Amino acid sequence: PLSLPPLQLSHRLGSLQPPSPTLACISFPSSRTLLLLLAPGANMTLLPLMLTDADRFGLTPSQVGSLFALQACVNVIGAAPVAAIADRIGPGALLAPSLLVVACGMAAFPLATDITQASAVLVLWAAGQTLLGSAPSAHAANLAPAAMRPQALAVMRTAGDVGLLVGATAIGSLATVAGQDAAMQSSAAALVVCAAAYATSRRAALAGASPKVYSQRTGGI
Repeated sequence: PLSLPPLQLSHRLGSLQPPSPTLACISFPSSRTLLLLLAPGANMTLLPLMLTDADRFGLTPSQVGSLFALQACVNVIGAAPVAAIADRIGPGALLAPSLLVVACGMAAFPLATDITQASAVLVLWAAGQTLLGSAPSAHAANLAPAAMRPQALAVMRTAGDVGLLVGATAIGSLATVAGQDAAMQSSAAALVVCAAAYATSRRAALAGASPKVYSQRTGGI
């Protein structure tokens, strides 16, 4: 049940309801594209504008850099513990929760009224990104047959590159039309939808996977 012709792998990995129950939970090429479409746009375009806005926080460039450094510290400190958790429970189990944590950070940031609240929200945001970590790529490698793993990771990389290519421009354009707060919270809502779709399809896959397949891929689904 885990053997796939090469030309079908990209379709199977990107489909919410492919024929194979073992791969039915995989929507993470689209999830990764969406995450990298929204998160860099929010980080690189909206956050600096909102942090330096005199009517909001009025931070200097060095202060903005300090907040980004704070997020990086969270990533560095949390990377090893999160990797250990992923090894224990499977990377697939971390995907939906991590997307939800990132979405919470995005949604809450426009509501922050002072720099203390903003810093706390950015730490939450960074925690979600740390939880996500390498889970999508590890999950793809777990589910793909050994011969297909390079292709699976290539699909993941391509999806991520597409997101990075258009993310900042798309979110910036939305902010121009609808406002910065609306753009940030719309991004959060899209991530929630993505997480819900993944969680639903993963539950269906777990329900349909045979014990033998699941034992071969412990924690993989």
